[in-house]
Amino acid sequence: MPVNVVTNGARSRLAVFSDHQIEKGGKEISPIESAWPEIEGCLAALFVPRSGSTLLCRELEAAFQIGQMGEALNPAKLRKRSAQQIVAARRNSWFAFKAAVPAVVAAESCGFFDAYIRQTSFIRLVRKDIVAQAVSLAKGSQTQTWHAHEPPIQTPVYDGDMIAFGVRNIARGVEALGRFAEVSGRPSLILAYEDFSNGDLSPALAAGDALGVPRREAGAEAMYRPVERMGDVVNEEWRARFIEEMDSSTRDRIERYLEATGQRCL
Repeated sequence: MPVNVVTNGARSRLAVFSDHQIEKGGKEISPIESAWPEIEGCLAALFVPRSGSTLLCRELEAAFQIGQMGEALNPAKLRKRSAQQIVAARRNSWFAFKAAVPAVVAAESCGFFDAYIRQTSFIRLVRKDIVAQAVSLAKGSQTQTWHAHEPPIQTPVYDGDMIAFGVRNIARGVEALGRFAEVSGRPSLILAYEDFSNGDLSPALAAGDALGVPRREAGAEAMYRPVERMGDVVNEEWRARFIEEMDSSTRDRIERYLEATGQRCL
């Protein structure tokens, strides 16, 4: 049976991730089975959970000829089908997907970026309000509710330690993905969730245009799947409480994150 071989290029890109991140994303990936399909371009949205990736990708799908921009290369999917099969199933000349750290590691482990790095451009999705993001992550972890249609399994309870842990993990993930994009040597743009979540989609559309993603033709039927926001008064109360109670080390960590991503302090 064919096996995946990690090249020197992949090793240099994987070196930006911790051993734990590599272990989490690189297990049991389906082996290379056939030649890689030809594509004209590849758009990858790099994100950390609860940063608005679903909203971003659905807006990009409606404006650009990229098909559905889901987590096509996450480890669970790559255990069931090879990356070649996933790419071959697309209906557009471009292949587009979104990827958190585990999916980036999995894509490297199966040879995807070795095959397509020269065609790939990155949107680095960040959230200016990392505390709100950590609150959303903590709340979702407790309720196991990640989308509006999912019923919560329990009532969430404020947990400052859990939110602080989320802040650290989010910052580590964003920084690692930033280093990955930089090491790749490919075009990449930072896009903040807050810049398009208010209904002004021009920053997201401008990012796609700047990276050369093909627009839908005028009059072409757009594929639009609306996204329902999940933030509520509980999120707002937790955020305010955490900012008031957080220690100096967490505040310093947030300031370093904001500086690294070109955002303003809280």
